[in-house]
Amino acid sequence: MPKGFAHLIVLVGIVLLIVAVLGVWFFTKQPTNSPAISQITSIKSTPTPTPSPWKIYKNDKYGLEITYPRNGVILSEKGYQEGECGKAIGEENGKIDVDNFFEVKIIPWTGTIADYLVSKGAGKIYNTEIIEGTGSDEGIHLVGLKKDFEVAVGYPPLLYVKYLFKKGDNIYIVSTFLHPENIGGCINPEVIDPIKYKKYLDQGWDQKNSFKFIN
Repeated sequence: MPKGFAHLIVLVGIVLLIVAVLGVWFFTKQPTNSPAISQITSIKSTPTPTPSPWKIYKNDKYGLEITYPRNGVILSEKGYQEGECGKAIGEENGKIDVDNFFEVKIIPWTGTIADYLVSKGAGKIYNTEIIEGTGSDEGIHLVGLKKDFEVAVGYPPLLYVKYLFKKGDNIYIVSTFLHPENIGGCINPEVIDPIKYKKYLDQGWDQKNSFKFIN
């Protein structure tokens, strides 16, 4: 083989080697975010939060919070219809009306709940159930009259009272409404039509546990 031709082959080999090395260096040095590399960006949508089915009435004067349904059956000028609760709620003269669900009378009382029942002639006539977890000093549910109790004349004392709470020097007497009174106020659907308005009964709202004392 001629000497010049051999030198040419060696030169070509060197050039090819340099090109190969440069090519490897070029591709290994490409940034990961190079436009040459296609990337797929996923966009995650944030779901709209579902609003709570409950509202809370706060009374700073008595340090009391009362939970009640956001929607339900209201009394309107046209009769019963579905609507927003909380349009007839507030405190006046030591009484809190919670729509047509119940009313709370706040009475100064330094004794116990048992003392109050005795003062009303109801010390031994009701079955009672203790209510816990409200932040009150005491809480009871008047479940119903005892089996052997009979009223000689008229109605038994505390006829419409369902719950009593003692907090500090006050007693809170919770009476339910058997008949709606406030226009725009929500009503217990059990009183109106428990079948037609079953979805509001199925919400799981428990009146006796809707009271929270925050002070």
